[in-house]
Amino acid sequence: MHYGTQSYQTRKERESMRLLPILLFGACLSPSAFAGDLNIVIEDVPDSQGTVRGAVYADEASFMKPAQAKTTFRAAAVKGEVHIAVHDLPAGHYAVTVYQDKNDNGKLDRNDQNFPTEPYGFSNDAQGGPPKFAQCAFDFDGKSKTFSITLNY
Repeated sequence: MHYGTQSYQTRKERESMRLLPILLFGACLSPSAFAGDLNIVIEDVPDSQGTVRGAVYADEASFMKPAQAKTTFRAAAVKGEVHIAVHDLPAGHYAVTVYQDKNDNGKLDRNDQNFPTEPYGFSNDAQGGPPKFAQCAFDFDGKSKTFSITLNY
């Protein structure tokens, strides 16, 4: 009779080993696995004054309320175009707003009739004052995507 060193797995260990591939596969399907870069080209920036600010919104309830945005961004204004990259954005239904904050006061300035006095724009180049979430919304599948927004002034 030979008494060697053999390893025996308990039933619990075998079941755990069978679950490992399922758990690993599930981790690959987590929402973060479907996150990508949203690249926004802001066109027709009239000058290099101030900053370009914007926000990405995930629903109608938060739309145009920066404190409730999925994410916000800002970059130095550059005459012509400004490129923004929103990294690791999960797949979803979104709308984007942007404006050139010429005096860097952190808000879109308006005149006495409540019309913007600084350049602004929306995803889908939505028009109308102000557009609804549905007009600006687009589907993002979590893969890198690039689109443009033209500033109005």
